[in-house]
Amino acid sequence: MKSTYLANQVKLLRTAKGYSQEYLAEQTKLSLRTIQRIEGGQTEPHGDTLQRLAFYLGVEVTDLLERQLQPQQQAALPENKSYLMLLHLSALSFLFFPLLGVVIPLVLWVLKCDQVSGIARAGKKVLNFQITWLIIIALYYGYIFSVIFFHFNIPFISSLGFNVEVSLLFIIALYLYNIVMVVINAILEFNNKRLFYIPALRLFR
Repeated sequence: MKSTYLANQVKLLRTAKGYSQEYLAEQTKLSLRTIQRIEGGQTEPHGDTLQRLAFYLGVEVTDLLERQLQPQQQAALPENKSYLMLLHLSALSFLFFPLLGVVIPLVLWVLKCDQVSGIARAGKKVLNFQITWLIIIALYYGYIFSVIFFHFNIPFISSLGFNVEVSLLFIIALYLYNIVMVVINAILEFNNKRLFYIPALRLFR
């Protein structure tokens, strides 16, 4: 049964991380009785409860529900906070060339995809945000290029007037926002907190 498999996954992953039931309950803001019932196969978590468990156990929700890896293999994945932080911070390579903010984290994710606990969650969050940011910056560069060379106008924006200084400030703001998001989430990762990448298209699920 799925609930039995999920119960075993939660227990194996919890013990592999050295967490007590009390500690996991405290971190997930669930009651101790709820954790005990889940591990006992007496209840099956859904929605937000399932997401909290997956987050603090360092896996994806699907890893708790599907037999993608054997329980022993998933539980054996070691934690490596330094590498996860490096994965986040590697996105800062967009400062040298925007596309690098996607390529470098992707390479780091692929290199350790089956060797580090929680890397799938972190990798998907980083890439979803960086790809979204790349789309936004590319569209804005395209708009500026079309205005300068082809005199392309969007009625509402054109009514505000095209201003080189304002456009430059907006681009700087986009770069600064990306830097702030990367640093904040690297810190959240180190402290085992929920990641906060906004906006982010859900391209990797």
